[in-house]
Amino acid sequence: MKKQLLSLAIGAVMAVGAYANEEAAQLWSQRGESKENALKAANMVRDLSGTEQNVAVKADLKTREAEYIYYVGVREGSKDAKKKAHERGQEAAQAAVKLLANAADAKTALARANYFYAINLGKWGEANGVLSSLGRWPELRDRLDVIDSLDKTVEDYGSLRTRARAFHKLPFGDKKEAEALLDEASENTLADDYKISRNSTTVFFYLDILVQNKNAKKFCEVYKEFKKLSQGTEEDLVAYNALRVPETKTDLQNFVENRDFETDVKKYASEKCR
Repeated sequence: MKKQLLSLAIGAVMAVGAYANEEAAQLWSQRGESKENALKAANMVRDLSGTEQNVAVKADLKTREAEYIYYVGVREGSKDAKKKAHERGQEAAQAAVKLLANAADAKTALARANYFYAINLGKWGEANGVLSSLGRWPELRDRLDVIDSLDKTVEDYGSLRTRARAFHKLPFGDKKEAEALLDEASENTLADDYKISRNSTTVFFYLDILVQNKNAKKFCEVYKEFKKLSQGTEEDLVAYNALRVPETKTDLQNFVENRDFETDVKKYASEKCR
């Protein structure tokens, strides 16, 4: 009888956990409506990870927490709030890295965990001030090296995109290498019906570095395609990349408003693209 009751109790706990996991995934899918949905999802997977015994599942929950809180941090209003969110993102991702360090056949999962650590670190550095955060560049670089050694295809060649952006922003960064990295990421992730990457953040960074390097020909090709996407419908955005519609909308809004670039992209387009 006791065994029966224990089995029922365990089953009930598992059912509650499964429901919470589904609810977190649902909230994450609604992140475009409000960043609070992403925050609630992050808190849910954090709480689930606290009781999860399966190492792979626990690591996935912590990686998702880092992913979800990254979305929140990017959209916070103050620098202090951004830093706090991205510090949490680093802690969650590092927990996943530790869990997966000795796991067999976990290269891609470990690459993803390191990726979300890296991008939270990068955004923390932006909020903290690029010059003030130079001391952590070797740490970011090493994380990107680890990702490349494991599986550089994760998150649409996210390590290439992140390294390129760092090269663009850092005072000693190699701007030509940044362009080459974004070119590689773009060519490997071309969207259906568009001559640009399916990852709008890759496109956004690519446009910026092309202006920096005065590559007018390539810039105009990419600019015209991104502008066409910016004038599309909701259905067009889903067709472009159904998994990243909220992120695509943010990138396109910044593109239209000529915001968050390191260069004056709109002015360069008016001068060079006819």
